[in-house]
Amino acid sequence: MSSKHPSLCLLVEGPDDKRLCTEVLLPVFQSVYVNVYAWMYSQQKSSLTTNLIQSMDSDYIVFGDIDERPCVTATKECLTTRFPGLSWDRIVAVRPEIEAWYLAGLSDAACRELGLGRVADVDSVTKEQFDGLVGGRRQHTSTMVEILKHYDVEVARQRSPSFRYFWQKHVE
Repeated sequence: MSSKHPSLCLLVEGPDDKRLCTEVLLPVFQSVYVNVYAWMYSQQKSSLTTNLIQSMDSDYIVFGDIDERPCVTATKECLTTRFPGLSWDRIVAVRPEIEAWYLAGLSDAACRELGLGRVADVDSVTKEQFDGLVGGRRQHTSTMVEILKHYDVEVARQRSPSFRYFWQKHVE
């Protein structure tokens, strides 16, 4: 008899979030859950995602970028308004956007290998700053794929307070 939990759904905004969750988080959660999958909610009607959450017979974590919102609370309020029935403690606010979590997992050596400058405060990196760092919007996705080949969770936990908080609350 397996001691694993049945399922975990990671609700993510878009493809960049899904890529990071699939490559970095799914392998970690697969040691605890029989089935782990990601659902991109930004491409769906809010009612469809709300119905999914309300009918779900599994655990879930919802990731949402803080973006221009003033704080984590405002991000959680935005998501619970958009998706009624969403559990407050199942929301993870990514500071400020998922691009910051990508950079957080790069060691100094990995930054040099990829030809990227090291960003001291990754929890302030926006999508636009990320694109400037990687050589423009055209390099956005291909650079993310390369970053994930070098990703180090321990480095991410050290460099990003928001990633560290997520890890302590939902993984440890």
